[in-house]
Amino acid sequence: MWELIFKHSVTITYFCILCTVALYGFHRYLLVYLYLKHKHDGYKPSKRFDELPRVTVQLPMYNEDVVAERIIKASCLIDYPKEKIEIQVLDDSNDHSAEIARRACEEMAALGHPIRYIHRDNRVGTRPARWPRG
Repeated sequence: MWELIFKHSVTITYFCILCTVALYGFHRYLLVYLYLKHKHDGYKPSKRFDELPRVTVQLPMYNEDVVAERIIKASCLIDYPKEKIEIQVLDDSNDHSAEIARRACEEMAALGHPIRYIHRDNRVGTRPARWPRG
């Protein structure tokens, strides 16, 4: 009796796992099919700008000593007319990363990039009232 129950439970478990793997494989084939079907369907804008709009890129930072300089330099590589773009580094740091970000902004501004460094010492009001305290 117990031997029969054990054999059936092993068989049922095996077929459940087999069906799961089969569904997973079917899903992968479906993804490959949809990729091949739509890989050349790209977004085509309906019209082009006569004149490019002014754009502001804001880089909010808070104690980002590891990536501050790298993200500032990368944002200055954006391919956009310099007279139409403004990059703002919004820094709330209270450690040594504020100096790193300020120095990187000064370096990029000296190279002619339209970048501004804005530092705020007081973070009061940065957390909305509906967020849980903790």
